[in-house]
Amino acid sequence: RLQRICSCLSHYSPVFAESPVVPGMVFPFVKAFKTNETHAFEAFLTLVNNHARGWFELFPDPPFGHLAEVEAVVKFHDPQVAKRMESVPGGLQGAAWQLLSTLFTDVTTADEWLRLF
Repeated sequence: RLQRICSCLSHYSPVFAESPVVPGMVFPFVKAFKTNETHAFEAFLTLVNNHARGWFELFPDPPFGHLAEVEAVVKFHDPQVAKRMESVPGGLQGAAWQLLSTLFTDVTTADEWLRLF
């Protein structure tokens, strides 16, 4: 199912065929919608079009503008965390992209993810 949905996405936009993060982003939708591939496909596209617009504009690079916004929010709300993240490889933007590019699936359980999205 994941392969079929990714194939449909690659027909929708060729960048989805090239991006290594897309299968990981689509996977939770496949799990959530079980056998209904159409709903998984449409839910993923709705999320990307409404909330992740611009994430693939700089492909193969991450969306630096969006990541800078995340960094600014963290610096404003928790300067200590922002300062600590400067010493981490990739910095705050790298850590944010790791979370965003997997839609938080690496740090949440299936039930938590469903509540989040």
